[in-house]
Amino acid sequence: MICKKCETAVDEHTKICPFCGAPLQHYTNRKFWIAALALATALIAGSIYYMKHTMFLNPSVTGPVSTIAPTEQPVNDLQTIPPNITDTSRTSTTSQPTPSHTSLSGKSEKEIQDVVLNVAESAKKYYESYRETNEFVSKNGYLFENPADMYVTTDLLTGIEGFKIESAQESVLILYVRAGDLPAELRTRTSTGPSEKTDNNTVPADELTVAAAYQFDGGYSLAYDGKMVSVSVADMNLMLKKYDLNHGAISIVHSTDELFTRVSNALEEDIGSPLDIRYMFADDKYVSSVVSPQDNPLLIREYILQRTNAKCEIAVSKIETFWQKFADINKVLPDLNLDLVPEYNLWRELKDVKSDFSGILKSFRDSGIISQEDVEPLFISGNNEFVFVELGNKSRLLAHSDGDPLEWKVYFVTSYDNAITRMKEIAKFNPPPYFLIKQS
Repeated sequence: MICKKCETAVDEHTKICPFCGAPLQHYTNRKFWIAALALATALIAGSIYYMKHTMFLNPSVTGPVSTIAPTEQPVNDLQTIPPNITDTSRTSTTSQPTPSHTSLSGKSEKEIQDVVLNVAESAKKYYESYRETNEFVSKNGYLFENPADMYVTTDLLTGIEGFKIESAQESVLILYVRAGDLPAELRTRTSTGPSEKTDNNTVPADELTVAAAYQFDGGYSLAYDGKMVSVSVADMNLMLKKYDLNHGAISIVHSTDELFTRVSNALEEDIGSPLDIRYMFADDKYVSSVVSPQDNPLLIREYILQRTNAKCEIAVSKIETFWQKFADINKVLPDLNLDLVPEYNLWRELKDVKSDFSGILKSFRDSGIISQEDVEPLFISGNNEFVFVELGNKSRLLAHSDGDPLEWKVYFVTSYDNAITRMKEIAKFNPPPYFLIKQS
């Protein structure tokens, strides 16, 4: 019998496929099975003829034809949330609970001050030690490790030199806020000599920095850079409000939406050309978009725009050049919900994007997917694993290679979210290269 998942022949008495691990469905009615197989063969042949599916190749190779019909299962609600939110690694902004504001108990004021000052110093060392390898961001005003999807809490500081191990279970808040939002007396540095310039005595106001706080005696004790001040609950809440990520639901921006036109106009002014939209999602405050000029599909750019009344203004550009994408965006917009931003990093991915599809287009024509007289596709973009094509008749194809340059499978996809679903099912790496797909 044939395993339906990996299409490999297996023993008819086997219950689990030894190649892919999928459960095997057995039919005891042989006549029914033969009839069903014949019907399935006829349907597949008809579909192939109707859709003109066939194998298209890497420009320098030849190989077997392999075509796949559209996804049979209903597509998840990808038109209301971006692809990265459906990934288990980044579920939502509430995937980790915000650190609690539990007061320390059973300690004197001096003991509590020592604990908070020690946590502030140790958290800063933790940040400095790992910021080159970990993307730290401010999430709701707290220090957050973005790839690990977790807040930095006191129990993570146990390996830091000088950290008092007895503080590991204390509910001290580790903040990551702009220095300008801290009380001024915390930001003033002690002069090291008469020659030091006054400008160097204050931390830049827009720089994100690590601090610590705890709720005590009707307010908060706030520690930073070896100093401590008391702030009211109202002032603390006012500061953290600036980092609130809740700007409404995240949803796709359709080409028929008025917002789509506003965003496209703003980006076309920056690039100077009509655009192909590869990604555009928005909440009530920000828009995240990945685009390329229609006449240069290799020039893939990523933006964050801010919505202001009837306009959209570019807030962050050249994101495709950012090595630590999320940390760099967060430094500019610490209240941006990062679930709005596509999870891939173009700085790493763009080096693998193909530039020459002449051989692929020839194989399309040779195999009958498009006629010899057809003009160039409306859109084509790809790397060594995926190639996405939109033909002149608006039909869309997604080709996939599992590593063998001689074998590609071609999927007929009906929409952007259908292509996303296919890519998620078969991609070798997470996140898949969604940016190859044209959204609009």
